Amino acid sequence: MRLEWDIAKKYLKSKRKESFIAFISWFSLIGITLGVAVLIIVMSVMNGFRKEIISNLIGAGGHMFIVEAGNRVSNYQEIIDSLGRVEEITNIAPAISSQAMISAKNQSSGVSVEGLTFTDLSKRDILYKSLKNQDLSLFKQGEQVIVVGRIIARNLGIRVGDNITLISASGYTTILGSMPKFAGFKVVGILDTGMYQYDSSTTIIPFNVAQDFFNYGAGEAQKIDIFITNPQNTRVVAQKIYALNSSINYIQDWQSTNNYLMNALDVERNVMFLILSLVILIAAFNIVSGLIMLVRSKTKEIAILRTMGLSKKSISLVFLFIGIRIGVIGTFFGTVVGLLFSLNIERIRHFIETLTGADLFAEEIYFLSKLPSDVQSMQVFLVIIISLVFAIISSIYPALRASKIQPIEGLRYE
Repeated sequence: MRLEWDIAKKYLKSKRKESFIAFISWFSLIGITLGVAVLIIVMSVMNGFRKEIISNLIGAGGHMFIVEAGNRVSNYQEIIDSLGRVEEITNIAPAISSQAMISAKNQSSGVSVEGLTFTDLSKRDILYKSLKNQDLSLFKQGEQVIVVGRIIARNLGIRVGDNITLISASGYTTILGSMPKFAGFKVVGILDTGMYQYDSSTTIIPFNVAQDFFNYGAGEAQKIDIFITNPQNTRVVAQKIYALNSSINYIQDWQSTNNYLMNALDVERNVMFLILSLVILIAAFNIVSGLIMLVRSKTKEIAILRTMGLSKKSISLVFLFIGIRIGVIGTFFGTVVGLLFSLNIERIRHFIETLTGADLFAEEIYFLSKLPSDVQSMQVFLVIIISLVFAIISSIYPALRASKIQPIEGLRYE
């Protein structure tokens, strides 16, 4: 095939009268490059979104939750002891999650209050490693202290060492009705997970303090949080838990709790992949028009080659190689550009924001403080294959048309 390849390279070098054909070829190449690059960039960013959101969801709130009717688990310690034989469980602890009002410096805001033991908090890497300016010695002792999210602290002007007030609707019952419960807390840490929705609504207090503040008994918890080695393996672990302790009535996992979010992310990713693949297809179809025009301009040369003994198959291969060459070059440069952008997306974002002064990634909207990117090699490989297949398919018809040119037709008027 060396001869066919050499002829293909020669035909790609445009003459002055074929400059428009060369323009269409360059347009096809640039289109494929941009299509491949955009598809890799968008899919990497969407993969990053999914990865960050899932890691924050399962890292901060547990992989599985044992709950009971009325949101009260009355014998949590017995349940924890009975599940010690489950190898997949890495951490299990009681927890309380409820709503309250936080008040500080004549301002107030609704917040979610998490009651956790210090041991449990220290094992939740996303929470524990995100604490800023913390002094958790009092938290470890179970004192009246609190950790607040970064956005809450910013909005209310709270700093470590300040005193705040929590107001709970589940307060005292009197002859006049239910009265809210007030309690003062000292701020011992600022939570900065990088997830806006969490940092803007979450506060953490010691578990024993949460029991008293939300009117739980000494052996009661609102739920039991369970962390396992493989977060995707929740169903298998749930079956083992049910088998070990028949008194457990209901187990939730992070997948069922966030089912709609996971489905939405999957649908969005698949639809975006399909739409952006069409961009590559449109760019590849420009190869058809360019090659057809090239075939028409090379009719005489094709006839001469056929007269010299070149077969129909060889003529087809010449024009097929031209289309493939355009597709390969465009795919290569598109892959390089896409990977460079994907691996440096956060730096590029900061550069554009500095240059334009615009906020391209508002954390209030996207719930993350950084633009994530996760390049998956199999996905990049799939994009490359799709691009090359589109280029080959686009080259088949012009190649077949060129092979059908008879020598007598090309040389009739010469």
